[in-house]
Amino acid sequence: MSATGRARPVASVDGTRVANYAQWESVQAFQEMLADPACQEHMSAAREIADAEPFLYDVASVHHS
Repeated sequence: MSATGRARPVASVDGTRVANYAQWESVQAFQEMLADPACQEHMSAAREIADAEPFLYDVASVHHS
């Protein structure tokens, strides 16, 4: 299981939300991460203090400056 690059946590300006952004090599790699017992343990601990919604998105557009 492997993400490309590193995770990029970002916080909302008002400080009420945090999102963690990571790019995965494939849908299968993302699904394997969610099924991994170590991940499930981590997510369980995180849910004790916050709501968490792992979700997969497609890249819609890439812009370069």
